[in-house]
Amino acid sequence: MKPNTQSGLSTLQIIIILTAVAVIFGLIATLSSSNDQVSVTQDTADTAQDQAPLENLAQNIAENETQVVTQATNERNDMIEAEMAVDTMMDEADDMAATSEMMDDTAPASAGTFEAYSPEKLALANNGTVVLFFHADWCPSCRGLENDINDNLGEIPANTHILKLDYDTETELKQQYGVIRQHTLVIVDANGTELRKLTGLTNTLDQVVSQL
Repeated sequence: MKPNTQSGLSTLQIIIILTAVAVIFGLIATLSSSNDQVSVTQDTADTAQDQAPLENLAQNIAENETQVVTQATNERNDMIEAEMAVDTMMDEADDMAATSEMMDDTAPASAGTFEAYSPEKLALANNGTVVLFFHADWCPSCRGLENDINDNLGEIPANTHILKLDYDTETELKQQYGVIRQHTLVIVDANGTELRKLTGLTNTLDQVVSQL
């Protein structure tokens, strides 16, 4: 008996066809899956690209705002420190002025003096009174006033300085102050400028002091 060759070939052909169809479907499924993955990946990349500029813009805005706030804060702190420094300097100046004033108020007054004249002693007038006493040894009233002053040195007012000049030798000073008789008393400032002459009775220290 001959085998049914036609039936066997038909079966083989069917198997080959089915196998080919299966392979084709498998390839199609694989390609479809790959395309889907590529699409998802591309969509993700596109989304990331779309979001990246927005994120960068937001970050730049945040950084700029932070810099502005920081700069404003630093400037404000500098202004506060400068104001505090000025206030401190003013307070220190006030304290120094108050201390100086207290020192001036509490500084002890120097005792009054009776001494020989010298030009540098005119500076005593900066803190008191300087009286020039034009004196001559041969003048009775000069000797009388000198003796009374020496007997009452403790009665000379504080910061008052009586400077004795020789009437016979201090020719230039006599001319400067217009002294023409003994005895003459002249109150001067620290520059030696005449402030006034004492008039009336000046035969005792009390009489002199009463006119200062």
